[in-house]
Amino acid sequence: MADFTALKKLALLGAIREQIQISSSDFAQHILYSPQTASRRLQALEKEGLIFRVIVPEGQQILITQSGKDVLRGEYYEYQKIFEPTDNEIELHGKVVTGLGEGQYYMSLEGYKTQFESKLGFTPYPGTLNLVLTDHSTVLRKRLEESDGILINGFTSENGVTGGSGSSNDPYTIDNWKISCASQHGIIIKDTEVFFEIKDCYVYEGGASYNGIIFYTIGQKKGIGAHGIRKV
Repeated sequence: MADFTALKKLALLGAIREQIQISSSDFAQHILYSPQTASRRLQALEKEGLIFRVIVPEGQQILITQSGKDVLRGEYYEYQKIFEPTDNEIELHGKVVTGLGEGQYYMSLEGYKTQFESKLGFTPYPGTLNLVLTDHSTVLRKRLEESDGILINGFTSENGVTGGSGSSNDPYTIDNWKISCASQHGIIIKDTEVFFEIKDCYVYEGGASYNGIIFYTIGQKKGIGAHGIRKV
C-alpha cells in the first residue's frame, strides 16, 4: 500500500500543481527516511497510479495524478470532519454557468412541483442553478452525499410513461404496451408518491416465474387505476 504521507509531502513541494524535479536522497530528507526507503515510497505511489514519474540524470520528475489528488481531497475531507464544527448548513462557492436548458421542462411538471411543495415547503423556480464549484466547495459537497437527503421521485418516458404529469388531475399514464415476461417482470412501479394510471396493456409469457405488475412502496391512494390489463 502506498504511503499517503509521502504523497502529501510531494503535494507540499508543489507536485500537485506542476511537475517537480527531486532526487530520492533529497526527498528522503523531507520524509525523514533513508534514500532507499524514499525510493521505495515513490515506486509504490507510481505503481498505484497516484504520481507520474520520469527518471532523469538529476533524479526524477514527479507530478501528482488526478487519482492522487482525489486521495488527498479525501484525506482533507476526513480532517475537516475531525477539526471543523459540524452544523446543518453547508455553504458552497462557485461560478454560475449556463446549463443545457432541460431543467425548466422538468421543474415545470406538476408531478415534480407537488413533491417539492409537500417535501420541501416551497414552489420551485422553473429551472436549475448550475455551478462549477471551487476545489474547497467540491470537498464540502461530499458532506451532502453522507446525508439521507429528500428523494424526489418521478417517471420518464424511457420507463414506459406515455403521458400525464403525475398530478391527481393529470396522472402519469402507462398504456398500450405489449410486454413479454419471458425473462423479467412486466411492469414494476416502485418508490414513488406521484399519481399514475396503467391501462390497455398486454403482458404475456410470464408463467409462474415472473409477474405482470408489481407495486412496491408507493404512496397511499396514488394509483388511479389499473384496468384493461391482460396477462396470459
